[in-house]
Amino acid sequence: MPVLASLSESMEGGIRSARAKYAFKATNNDELSFQKGDTITLTQPIDGGWWEGTLSGKTGWFPSNYVIELQTDESALSPSSNQINSLTDIPVKEQHHLLVTKHIVESEGEYVTELQNFIKQYLKPLQSADIMTSHEYSTFCGNLTDLVSFHQRFLTSLTDCGRLSVAQQKIGGLFLSHASQLQSIYHSYASNHPLCVSLVSQYKEKLSSFVESHGATTPGHQVLISHFSAPFRRLDKYPALLKELERHIDDAHIDRGDTQRAIHVYRELHAVAVDTRKDKEMELEVLSADIKSWEGEDLPSLGDVKLSAHVKIHSEENSTTSDRIILMFPACILMVSVSTRQSYCYQGKLMLGGLKVKQLEDTDNYSNALQLSGTMIEELIIAFNSKSKQLSWFDYITKISSQQNEEVEIVSKPKSVTSSTMPPQVTSKARVQTISNSAKTAQVIDSYDRLGFNSPKIWSLSCLRPLPPSRPQFLSRDDTKSPKLQRKASTLGRRKNSVDDSKVLQEDAKILKVIECYCTSARTRHTVNSCKL
Repeated sequence: MPVLASLSESMEGGIRSARAKYAFKATNNDELSFQKGDTITLTQPIDGGWWEGTLSGKTGWFPSNYVIELQTDESALSPSSNQINSLTDIPVKEQHHLLVTKHIVESEGEYVTELQNFIKQYLKPLQSADIMTSHEYSTFCGNLTDLVSFHQRFLTSLTDCGRLSVAQQKIGGLFLSHASQLQSIYHSYASNHPLCVSLVSQYKEKLSSFVESHGATTPGHQVLISHFSAPFRRLDKYPALLKELERHIDDAHIDRGDTQRAIHVYRELHAVAVDTRKDKEMELEVLSADIKSWEGEDLPSLGDVKLSAHVKIHSEENSTTSDRIILMFPACILMVSVSTRQSYCYQGKLMLGGLKVKQLEDTDNYSNALQLSGTMIEELIIAFNSKSKQLSWFDYITKISSQQNEEVEIVSKPKSVTSSTMPPQVTSKARVQTISNSAKTAQVIDSYDRLGFNSPKIWSLSCLRPLPPSRPQFLSRDDTKSPKLQRKASTLGRRKNSVDDSKVLQEDAKILKVIECYCTSARTRHTVNSCKL
């Protein structure tokens, strides 16, 4: 990567610039917009298709094929106003650049020392003071130790960078490289801060006496609150320090773009940390308050609050917009409102099971919105006050939905229960048999009986006939025979009856035929699975 060796090279014609061949419109906040013919001071003309440059005090990236680089002699003959200012103000900017860098390093060192003294003077002795339990003490301190360790490492990096020449210093890039870790640490700290303050209020008298006995001014509990709020004050100062550095950094400096981007990033980090702290304060108030119209169990019994936010809910069905506080529990979303008397009112509960979420594009009516829908709720549009909150809620609901889908796939389907006690392979074959093929069905049952299973006889229309007389010749009767054959066999074995007996038999036969016609015309359901009828 081409890097300017020093600012003195700039005065000798080391500044590289380019003239725009086409107009370019930035689509991201780290890109540079320009018009055709603009002269751009290059800060990072690197390989890869994108260059970084400065125009009218704004530094950003742009496609390198949209510009043509000017030759050194052409740049010297036709300098832009930005270049003229840079050449005449280089000594002043270099001095101010060094002063601002020095101030950043020194103020960071003072901040780290302040936190270390706070832990050593108050928090360490408090652990053995028997004022609060070990769990409360752990909550009281939070991740303050991790926060101090991070700033110690950050201070070391800043100190090393400050020893370099002005042209080689990359303070802005250093802030950007530490932003991700700082965000994670400050998010945890901001989430725990309201709990810490509530413990100060709970043990106000004891803590005041304790810290005052260790040299704190009166009232002692205010000293504790002030020290615990110091990280937020320091985070708020970073954008102002970087902005001051940007004012005294040369247009062609390699760190100019990173410095401008760091200003935007650390403004956002501070805003997110403050919002997180406010959300946790609101969460504690809701959990400890009496909620009007809430008839369920105590809110802490719903589990830990995963997310909380103050939102606007748009109902497309009723065309209304309402301010709501929503709390995300492990299994549901609780919605409450704030009355004119600053009390909380229950407004509904959404179960996470079957809940669908969709990100919406920004419109004139709402921005940073999510669409919630489900089988048991009307469609809702929830608008958050920041993009980060929208993404946090979207990711969490999506994660819960995917977990529930995986659980459904893992659970095995229950086996279908039939009225037959036959093995599955036999049942599947016999299930297709109907009463119209009773002989074949009976053969299946015979084979099933030969397997050693005790099963009741299959039901057939012959069950409607009267039982035959108990005679030896009928004891070995084969049930698999056709009913017609059985009727013939019984007729041949009968003695000749009188005329009256024949008439009775004929009448019985007519009645039996009527019953048979009724049964055969009914829905064919006499399968093997009906054997227990």
